[in-house]
Amino acid sequence: MTTITEDGKLILRIREGDLEALGELYDHHHLDIYRTALAITCDHDSAEKVLQECFLRLNRSIHSLQPSHPLKSWLYREVVRLSYACVKRRRRWPLSLDWRHRNPKGPSPRSKTRKKEPQQELINALEGLEFYQRVVIVLYYYNSLVIDDIAGIMGCSLGIVKSRLYYGRENLRRRLSATFATPSEIRGELAVRFQELFLQNTEI
Repeated sequence: MTTITEDGKLILRIREGDLEALGELYDHHHLDIYRTALAITCDHDSAEKVLQECFLRLNRSIHSLQPSHPLKSWLYREVVRLSYACVKRRRRWPLSLDWRHRNPKGPSPRSKTRKKEPQQELINALEGLEFYQRVVIVLYYYNSLVIDDIAGIMGCSLGIVKSRLYYGRENLRRRLSATFATPSEIRGELAVRFQELFLQNTEI
């Protein structure tokens, strides 16, 4: 007997014309999708475009989705594709990145006293990675996905994912000011830095 997920039940309702179900799916997933796109693209405007297009594609593809399959995998796959397009466009027309533009009051007094913002250091380090290394780092360390799931999302072999994770981690290690002796130390540090990065991005 096929088990239908909670998201799958909403998908079936959308197929019947229930637009409120689409809103529920958006409420369940939009923040995670936005933050994932933000970490991959390193740009607020691009992340918002990815979010909007992702749910437009979801609505257009609703009849081809399997209600018994995890929706998150499909969503992450679309985030990677859309983020790649955004990054590619930005290489042609570079944008100025200001991670405080969502805060009209500017940085807090506490942030002004810091010699080097951990958030900005992480952003700079992520931007310095090759795109697919960055994707694997974000999916693995921020989204806590396993290698098998990442391979399925990216449509590549386990070996390629492991290679990108290894080299991405080493490149990230060199770009961050702190030094890490083990991968577990990197995981712990990145978890903290991702949390700091998204503290001011709780709403869209």
